[in-house]
Formats: sequence, C-alpha cells, structure tokens
Amino acid sequence: FGSLTKRLSFTGSYAKNESRQPVTSTTTREIAFVPRWTANLFLKQSFLGSDHNGLEVSGGGRVMGPFWSNAKGVGADSRVFIDLNQYAIDLGASYRWGGGRHIVDLSVNNVNNSWFFLVRAEPPRSWRLSYRFTY
Repeated sequence: FGSLTKRLSFTGSYAKNESRQPVTSTTTREIAFVPRWTANLFLKQSFLGSDHNGLEVSGGGRVMGPFWSNAKGVGADSRVFIDLNQYAIDLGASYRWGGGRHIVDLSVNNVNNSWFFLVRAEPPRSWRLSYRFTY
C-alpha cells in the first residue's frame, strides 16, 4: 500500500502458499482450495480538487495459481487438480460534489468476464452503482 504520486495510490500483494495436511502418519498432501500462489495489484488516480470535488478512477487485477479442488464431491476420490492460472480485472470510477459530501460510485468486477473459481465460481462480470451522502 502506498502512493506513487500525490494523486496516484496503489495496493498490491503476492503470496506463495505451501499448505499441506496429513493423509496418513507418513504422507501429506496439499490442502484443497488453497492456490499455490496469489497476487493482486490495484491503482487509484485522484482528480479531486482542494474542495474535495471531482473524479477518481481505479483499476486492477487479481490472479491466482493452480490448486486442488473437491469439485467432484467429498472424499479422497473427489480431488481434482485445477491446473490453470485464473485472473480477473476490476475497474471503477467515482465522482464527488458538494464538498465531497455526495458520491456516485460505479464499479465493474471481472471486466474480462473470465472464469474465476476457488470455493465457488465467481459470477461473470458484475456492475455496482451506488450513491452516498455524508451528513
């Protein structure tokens, strides 16, 4: 998390996961639904004036590596290796006026409309439009 400039901020992460669980007293296996790695990066550019009015735009992406799934049910025979990298791109914009007291916010998740699965399939592209007023 940080700022590249006074008006451009970012947040990002990367994690390498090495999770294992015992199967017998001498063997282990990877835990289901734990991707071998995950990463994300999001940027936000502010065009707000000193009166806190104006536009902000944001965007970024999430990506995760392969993982084991219990996609075929429960039990040892249900495990399936999902051997692909999955990613989703998210975009957003907000506009503020009235000294920043009124905010209209639009966000679009999974702009690329790609398949993104971990415990459940994430819906395809989704939109959210909201209005907020601060007293």
